[in-house]
Amino acid sequence: MLREYSFVSIVWEAGSARDALTIARENQPDIVVLDVHMPDASGHTIIAELVALDARPAIIVMTNDPSRAHQRESLSLGAHHFLDKSRNFGELGAIIAAIAVVRRPGA
Repeated sequence: MLREYSFVSIVWEAGSARDALTIARENQPDIVVLDVHMPDASGHTIIAELVALDARPAIIVMTNDPSRAHQRESLSLGAHHFLDKSRNFGELGAIIAAIAVVRRPGA
């Protein structure tokens, strides 16, 4: 999905929350896109872990379960954006581009 954007240079995919955290710790990505529901943990748990990293990534939550409760919790924990996959998927590229400009000016 993210590889189709020309301004995205490296993409890691994780099949579990544990893998996502390992990748984030080892690679210090600028941006993390995750779901509220993951096989081995809540996305909210992952947000809290990502926010605690020294190299804190921008966090985008993209889910098919866009309840107000999930949105409030995700944003209050430190997510930067909360998107409904079925309604806002097309906004992802623009959001990533905007974050990339702020985090890597001139890149």
